Amino acid sequence: MSKNLKQRILTTAVGIPLITVLLVLLPQYNFLGFSILAFIAAILGTREIERLLIKKNTAYSFLPPLLVLATYLEKLYKVSLPLTEIYLVFLLLIFFSKEIISGESDDYSSVYKSLGNSLIMVFYPSYLITYIIRILAYNSPNLDKKAGLYFLLMIILVFTNDIFAYIWGISFGKNSKKPVKVSPHKSVVGFVGGHISSIIISLLLIYFFYPELTIVSAIILPIFISFTANIGDLVESTLKRAAGVKDSGNIIPGRGGILDSMDSIIFTTPFFYLIMVLISQ
Repeated sequence: MSKNLKQRILTTAVGIPLITVLLVLLPQYNFLGFSILAFIAAILGTREIERLLIKKNTAYSFLPPLLVLATYLEKLYKVSLPLTEIYLVFLLLIFFSKEIISGESDDYSSVYKSLGNSLIMVFYPSYLITYIIRILAYNSPNLDKKAGLYFLLMIILVFTNDIFAYIWGISFGKNSKKPVKVSPHKSVVGFVGGHISSIIISLLLIYFFYPELTIVSAIILPIFISFTANIGDLVESTLKRAAGVKDSGNIIPGRGGILDSMDSIIFTTPFFYLIMVLISQ
């Protein structure tokens, strides 16, 4: 068994039980435990993305993660104000104002690049992580108030796609076409194999644990999740390639940074939230 595969299996073996405990056994205070974990991930992930973009950390990196806190208060405690949107606009004003002041140093020649970096830092990962809170807060009679369990389903399918795409790729994809230069180890065989494996696992999980969902849902969910998970992984690879680094950080032994382990999940959550809304109508 390769070192890379061992790392993927270890991450899954540790991550899924931990997430299960926080979502299923400790849902108290509106999923406070998992929401704190999401908030910490936003803080660490934002600092990682800032280091990739500008090679250092600034005081501004602590501002975007507060989007997660705003969403938690708004969605899970039913605050009447749209706190997430209000804070997002406030945050954008801060970063625009920063360029007005700091841009004087080079006669505003680097404003576009600097502002672009700031906007990336706002949306990735913090704003995307707010969709984790939105999923946990989503309540529909058709879903039987099992938001935490649905998020767990998404996590399992993301990890399933990652592990089986890697297994299919190293087993049968050595001579397969490598469609994306930024991630040369990804192959068409691995991509298709991950899809098929995710669909099979999805059908089994929904049959035994989510009987309220249809077979169509069991097929659509893993297909969308596989696409978005792969896109998230490729986005992270692109950013790291641009920065000239192998990993986004070194906080997780053997895996790198927070973003190295969460990139697929972060990009999947908005689409999964949309699918949840659609299938619950």
